[in-house]
Amino acid sequence: MEKDSTMKLSSVTWQTILISTILSGYIPAYKVQSWISSHIRKSTMDMFPQRELSKKGKWKLSFDSYEFLSKQIELVELLQTIDELYNRREREYKYVAIDLIQANYKRFTIKEIIQFVDYFKIDSWWETVDTLRVPFGKFILLHPEETMTIFDLFNGNDDFWMRRVAITLQLSFKDKTDTSLLETAILPDLTTDEFFIQKAIGWALRDYSKTNPTWVRNFIIGSTIFGTDRDSLCEFLLVPFSIIK
Repeated sequence: MEKDSTMKLSSVTWQTILISTILSGYIPAYKVQSWISSHIRKSTMDMFPQRELSKKGKWKLSFDSYEFLSKQIELVELLQTIDELYNRREREYKYVAIDLIQANYKRFTIKEIIQFVDYFKIDSWWETVDTLRVPFGKFILLHPEETMTIFDLFNGNDDFWMRRVAITLQLSFKDKTDTSLLETAILPDLTTDEFFIQKAIGWALRDYSKTNPTWVRNFIIGSTIFGTDRDSLCEFLLVPFSIIK
């Protein structure tokens, strides 16, 4: 009975509860942090402002709790909430915003998901770029008719972080991977000296080799970039040498 009366709160009220809870120091236990190692976490802390919390007042709201809160909010208010959080200086709020996007991606249309593209260019670093990419991948699995629309937002972009997204967009797609898009994303950057692009190419090829090693092997062997020195190409992309044997 109590739950039913609570559910009658307006969307704006739920939005206020969510934002005030997060900003008051009840920092959500965001999923993003769970896979950021302490070493990388420290380097990120050195680069970007962090939310400083006293040890006594540090209490984490569970992901399920703020996922529930976010789903009580109408899309207009949810988008406002995500935007407010992502544009705050402290890094943790970006993680929370990304988790809110991931928790609600099934509610979005192409119109809403496109609104998040500019976030890739705000204080860009691998941990926000790679985690923000995930709901875009989930979205196109849910709406395959929007694949090219999403892919074209990133492919060939002057910003290498955006190109990294195009390359890794289909991670974990397995047999749903569109190899023509994967090849289109990789080839222009195959000899780049940009570290984060090199890593992205190797990551994408290693991931897809678990599903279709023949395609990955043929892709590497068919590349004329490194002539006949395929081992060098494998080493360059951090792909196992065994893949071309």
